[in-house]
Amino acid sequence: MDIYYKYVLPGFNTFTYFSILAFSLSGELKSQGYLNSFYCEGLGNGIYFSINYERFIEKEFSFRIGISSLPSEENDTVNSLIIPITLSYFIGESDLKLEAGGGVDIAAATKDEVFVIPTGIAGLRYQFEEKGIFLKLAYTPFVFKGRYTNWLGVSIGYKF
Repeated sequence: MDIYYKYVLPGFNTFTYFSILAFSLSGELKSQGYLNSFYCEGLGNGIYFSINYERFIEKEFSFRIGISSLPSEENDTVNSLIIPITLSYFIGESDLKLEAGGGVDIAAATKDEVFVIPTGIAGLRYQFEEKGIFLKLAYTPFVFKGRYTNWLGVSIGYKF
């Protein structure tokens, strides 16, 4: 139960705080044409499955924060909390865009272990319209304990 109070609850509170902050800013920034999105990602930067909020800082740049949980190898009742934080750059004028970026996963593995895991993004994103549903397929490698790991992710989300 210690891991819940030490890592899971603060991680969820951080995610909620940034989501509320982004929504409070969204009215002013939407008038400047910047958009938001929520999406689910299988595998990818969240390692297993993540729920993500993405904020477009400029037309081609976005900031993403998410939350993920990974079953612990040590104990079936304890999960690792993972918070992916990334920046992405989008290339292309059509519905199909190339996405390149990077960031970190902050992972709370056990009661006393927190890891910062570098991760990258190289993929394709199909946005049906300026707003609405999008699909993403990405190569999302990461480095953990000095070991480079090839990884892929697939996402579906809604841009508004």
